Amino acid sequence: MDTATVEKNTVRITILDKTYSLRATMSQQHMQRVAAFVDEKVRKLRHDFPEMPIQRLAILAAIQIADEHLTTAPMNQDNAGEIRQRINSLISHIDELLSKD
Repeated sequence: MDTATVEKNTVRITILDKTYSLRATMSQQHMQRVAAFVDEKVRKLRHDFPEMPIQRLAILAAIQIADEHLTTAPMNQDNAGEIRQRINSLISHIDELLSKD
């Protein structure tokens, strides 16, 4: 996709009571969900490590989020293959039923 033609919206999000303005192609609602997810991760870490500087908390949150993503990505790919296979099977079954009419 040509990034020059993609419309970007200015979105305001809040993480740890600090507001940021971002330019994003995603909807305001989507970006708010993303920000809430990140905020939750950083707040949990801040609770566990109250003396840790915010930059380190942000790095730890990023590592946790990346780990979760990389751990679940293969499972999602496996599920996608199985779902695709089941859909193809259903389509074949429907085609068979329609061809009898």
